[in-house]
Amino acid sequence: MIVNVGSKNPVKVVAVREVFVEHFPNLKIILRNYGTNSGVAEQPMTFEEIVLGARNRAKVSFGYCDYSIGLESGLIPFPYSESGYADLGVCSIFDGKNYSQGHSGGFEVPLNIVSLILKEGLDLSQACRITGITKENKIGSKGGIVSLLTNARVDRKGQIKQAIHMAMVRLVAPEFYR
Repeated sequence: MIVNVGSKNPVKVVAVREVFVEHFPNLKIILRNYGTNSGVAEQPMTFEEIVLGARNRAKVSFGYCDYSIGLESGLIPFPYSESGYADLGVCSIFDGKNYSQGHSGGFEVPLNIVSLILKEGLDLSQACRITGITKENKIGSKGGIVSLLTNARVDRKGQIKQAIHMAMVRLVAPEFYR
């Protein structure tokens, strides 16, 4: 099975490999990754924008494969929370005709980080560096903010894998989606 991933981010690529091997243990999985543009803001701020970014990445990376994968993370409005925003990820799997989508669980992003993103137009990595949570330039290529906030009890790869597993539901149980 050939799977194209619309990202060069090593955390995303490893997550895709692990999930596909788990779902298709008897198949040889050939993974190819491509740097793609999401077509949305560097820091998506709505669920619709995150979904669109994932779909765009899946569509652009499709070619000479069985499936292509688009992954996008961002912030969504989170009513009744202190900061007003949660972080979550979306996976879009494209077979050349149809999309199958899923999303990860989310968590509230700290108010000081959200404030920097909204007031200064920063992305999550930039805001995390300014607040001193990390020195990493791209926290999304490592454990992610969730790993920093949970003392590595939850990491970005796990969050991404959850989104991929949720997107796989239509593929592994197609009889329920006819």
